[in-house]
Amino acid sequence: MEHLEIVNSMETAGIPSGFLEEYGVNACETAVFAILGCGIERIVKKLPEKGRKYFIQDPDIAKFLRKIQKKEELLIHRLCSLFLQAGNEKISALDWKMVEEVLFDEEIPANIQYPFLCYFKALKLSENQIQQVYQSLEQYPNQTKILLGELCEEERALLLEPLFTDNFLASIWEDRNGWKALIKPGVFSVVQRIHEIASAQQELTKNQLFQIAEKPEEIHVLLSKVLVYFQEEQYPQFCERWLENNALWADLRQMDRILPRITEKQEILDSRIGYVCALYHAHFEKLSVRELNWKQEELILYALVYGKKHFLKLVDAQHEDFEYLPYHNMLLDKDVYTHYLNINTINEKNLRNCRFLSKFTPKQKEYLNRPSYTFEELEFLLPLDPAYIYFYDRLELKRSDDRLRVTRELTSQDYKFSLLHEEKIQKLAKRISQKPVSLWQQQEMGHISELKLVCVLELLADWELYERFIPEIGNESQARYLIRNQKIIQKYETFTDFQKHMLQEDSAWLWLKKTLPFSETFIQANEERIRSFISSGSAEIVYQFCQNTENKWESVRRLLAAELMGEFHKLKYYTSDLEQEIAYPLAKETEKMWQENLVRTSKAGKLWEEDRFIQVLQIGEIPAHTCLSYQSGTYKECLLSCFDSNKKVLYLEWGGKIVFRALLRLTKGSWKKHPMPASHVEFADLTKEKPNQENIPEELVLFLERPYFKGLNKKMEKTVMQLVENLVQEKARKIQARLVISMSYYGYQAFEHYKCREYYVYISASKNGSQYLDSLGGETKISEEGTYGKNEFLIMEETILK
Repeated sequence: MEHLEIVNSMETAGIPSGFLEEYGVNACETAVFAILGCGIERIVKKLPEKGRKYFIQDPDIAKFLRKIQKKEELLIHRLCSLFLQAGNEKISALDWKMVEEVLFDEEIPANIQYPFLCYFKALKLSENQIQQVYQSLEQYPNQTKILLGELCEEERALLLEPLFTDNFLASIWEDRNGWKALIKPGVFSVVQRIHEIASAQQELTKNQLFQIAEKPEEIHVLLSKVLVYFQEEQYPQFCERWLENNALWADLRQMDRILPRITEKQEILDSRIGYVCALYHAHFEKLSVRELNWKQEELILYALVYGKKHFLKLVDAQHEDFEYLPYHNMLLDKDVYTHYLNINTINEKNLRNCRFLSKFTPKQKEYLNRPSYTFEELEFLLPLDPAYIYFYDRLELKRSDDRLRVTRELTSQDYKFSLLHEEKIQKLAKRISQKPVSLWQQQEMGHISELKLVCVLELLADWELYERFIPEIGNESQARYLIRNQKIIQKYETFTDFQKHMLQEDSAWLWLKKTLPFSETFIQANEERIRSFISSGSAEIVYQFCQNTENKWESVRRLLAAELMGEFHKLKYYTSDLEQEIAYPLAKETEKMWQENLVRTSKAGKLWEEDRFIQVLQIGEIPAHTCLSYQSGTYKECLLSCFDSNKKVLYLEWGGKIVFRALLRLTKGSWKKHPMPASHVEFADLTKEKPNQENIPEELVLFLERPYFKGLNKKMEKTVMQLVENLVQEKARKIQARLVISMSYYGYQAFEHYKCREYYVYISASKNGSQYLDSLGGETKISEEGTYGKNEFLIMEETILK
């Protein structure tokens, strides 16, 4: 009953019942008692809910409203606005007469009633000051988040000044120290004078204000003296140059000395660099400072201000190299010349090289944390991945030459530092600071055959984990297997112990064994080859391919079984598979020559035909990621077609890395279109004449698919293409086949004697069901097998016989 009475009385007073939960019974009862006791419930009910909340905060306001409720029609909107502005403060504590005057003075904007009432109503202000304070208070929330109550009386008096609503001090108001600086003796008068001579777009920065606050009297006197030397219309230009140089007192002092001797004062004002050159008595004989872009100008200004005389002399002498620096250039990056590089150390060669240098990225700059760098260091680090820079900065070598030497050893290999956690990079830097990676490889790991630098780095990154196993490691395959099983090996004391449990520990092999599956009898019969297969990392590659390719598992099982039995070659070229795939009769000698893998070496590297299981399975990752990637390729399901009898891969290795690959296909072709085979069986139409069956000649074709490169420049590509052309020509002669080349080779000098011709190439059958043929539109389905695809190809001119 008591609760119901409270709710009823709240409804009578105009206080929403929902306030009970938000503010509690006592606060609501107090507000209701005040409202009903003063008889102002009619006014309260006209207020929006947010206005009624104020009675909970300040119930005594009801007494004031009782006195003025006869004027309520003017009251409601302004009253609600006043309540919201007051917030948690009590209006009832203010002078009632002043509150009434503000509330009913419609010239005072409704949204500034409370601050005006609190801080300015009692002041004796002129009409101009009153209008100015109205503008200032309306603009105040947009200028700063500092509360008016936090300012002292002198600071609040700044709202009476027209400067408060001007953009000239826009950046000052947000800073509490800016307010304090403005009320220091003499400061505001200097600010006002600068505002008088500045253009309408000019703004004063916090730094400039603080400079004025340090020497207000000196700046005031010197500014008056300097302005005498300029025409009044030149004041805004002078003010712009003076402020942008950001050395207010020092510039005025220097100007006071030099201006009497300068006749053409406008030249000082035309550009900032002209202004600074005058200040520092700088003169360039060859460098045309008027034609510099703003970034070049900024660098020259920096050099002038900080006394980089050697650099200034250099750019004057080598003015063309400096003038031709591109806009996005390392040397023109302000971070470089202010934080990383002492530009006085740059020589002629460095300046010439600058023309070909881009900028550091923000990520790279995060890791440039040494106190300073030489030009050679920055030039070396610029094209590198940020992770290399992180490594470089953590080297404990004092001499820059030593740091460069040990890091160059790493960048000579395609090692992805970005894949390492920062903690590992730190450990690697510490170890390589002890001695170069080449010495680690020679001394601690010299007994490991075929060990590449990339593997050495991976071992060094976690040397404390691998060190005890290293003496037993004999080749790189074992080393890589050790790395892949980092977590497992820790429970074993020696590598021999680990190898004994390999078949029970390797997760990829365990999955393959269970899923494909393989019997214990099979495993026992082929245990040595299985161990070798696992330790080389091949099990992991097959496992990766099997993910999301369930429809290929049976094919994988057959291929893998043949590999583990040591009979993959037999499976690859099984009995009459080749003839069936290309639907073309082959002599035994031709089949034999096709199966033989050619290998050729030259200065360009080693080029060979590849048909082994794991090596071919990786064509979508070597030398670069493509749509046939065994991990995540878009056409991953087409990958097993590469194990058809009529397909091989050409690989080229240069500098220890595979840099080229292309698919080589044995098929057949024709100059004329062949009829499509019937797609279904139907009754014959005896009313029609039987068409003449034209005997269209077919010929054996060796087809070279498009190339994939990585890490080769144009000159090297040219050399590689010649080696490729020589090998495929030799192969075609050996098997007596026409050589047909993908149009991707058009433009290479090695193929300039080939002509572009339309030709029909047979789409061979594939054991995989689908295959990916770049030169015939990509993915090919079973329904397209046994047909001819027409396209333009490169064919040697002397062999074109139609």
